Order: sequence, then C-alpha cells, then structure tokens
Amino acid sequence: MVTHERHVAERAERIVHLVDGRIDRIEYPDESARTADASVAESDPGTEAHGGDS
Repeated sequence: MVTHERHVAERAERIVHLVDGRIDRIEYPDESARTADASVAESDPGTEAHGGDS
C-alpha cells in the first residue's frame, strides 16, 4: 500500500519513508497501538474498515 496518510500507514507492519525515490528510513509502528485502534473500531458500529481484500 502507498499512502500519505499517517493514520493509515500506522496500520501496516512497517512504514518506509522515501526521499527523492530512495529509502530514507523504516519505522515499525507499535503493535499495541494497532491493537488498541482495532478495539475502538470494533466498538463503534459506524466505523468502516478500509483496505480490505481489494
């Protein structure tokens, strides 16, 4: 996935930052933050999951 949206990128296993077409750095978001985010989404029936199996 390619995105400029931080909140979307944080759901990935890693975030690769590019500068001028080259890898600048790689981040590994905190697993516990993604788990907490998923819990909030599951508790709010109005929240729709994006990305899916497309």
